[in-house]
Amino acid sequence: MSILKSLTLTPAINKNTGNPRRQKLLNRLDVQLKMAEALINNSSYVPTKEKFELDETTGLKTKRKIQKNVAKWWVKVDNILYFSVRYGNKPLELSKGNFSIQIGEESELVPTIKKVIEAVANGELDTLLENVTTNLTKKK
Repeated sequence: MSILKSLTLTPAINKNTGNPRRQKLLNRLDVQLKMAEALINNSSYVPTKEKFELDETTGLKTKRKIQKNVAKWWVKVDNILYFSVRYGNKPLELSKGNFSIQIGEESELVPTIKKVIEAVANGELDTLLENVTTNLTKKK
């Protein structure tokens, strides 16, 4: 017991400091930004995730990357580009009755997403995220 008394003890520390909802949205927006940059540069970006699989011949688990199916959050209607910020597969109501951002041309897509990322990082959408997550229902 004398060894423990010589140490400085503290309560448990939460590894996830900050707002987890905000961090989740920032991660999703980062993927959308990479997809938009690939669209502008005429290249391809395929988001991946790691999955463990059991090798039947050796019996060992190996980790490999597989493609994630990620939907783009923008749509083009009548040659005008619209971007929706989504959380929980639902668009966020950015202001009363407005669920999307009118961008116009594809060249303005990346700067717009960067502005949205900056707004989320500054906490401007925290109240929206709180309202959306309280209204989400759990599957039974």
